[in-house]
Amino acid sequence: MVTPLPNCTTVEQRAVVLCLWSEGIKRSEIYRRMLSQYCENCTAQRNTYKVVGKFKRGRTTPDHINQSDQPSTSQTDDHRAEVYSLIEENRRIIVHETASNVSIFYGSAFAIVHYNLGYPRVCARRIP
Repeated sequence: MVTPLPNCTTVEQRAVVLCLWSEGIKRSEIYRRMLSQYCENCTAQRNTYKVVGKFKRGRTTPDHINQSDQPSTSQTDDHRAEVYSLIEENRRIIVHETASNVSIFYGSAFAIVHYNLGYPRVCARRIP
């Protein structure tokens, strides 16, 4: 009789997938075994299949891996200072103009303005 595990993390479940996959078990069988073991706490079937696919493509650890291994090159102290000075000069500047003036992408400028500098609203749209 299988005793279901009430508490488990996704890392533990990925470790189980890695162990079973390394034994040559098919992904459908891996999911069936995990479902009987973890019951309602089991990850979805598609997530189990995705994890098996990642291991097939060369992933070696069940731990969470950051999507980007490279640091952000556009969110530097120089760019933060430049964006800050632009905002101080003109409080009605929009993020798109800030990005083009500093020569960085919109998403990086948005992150600098909203998350790094802490300005939730730089320029609100005027409603007549």
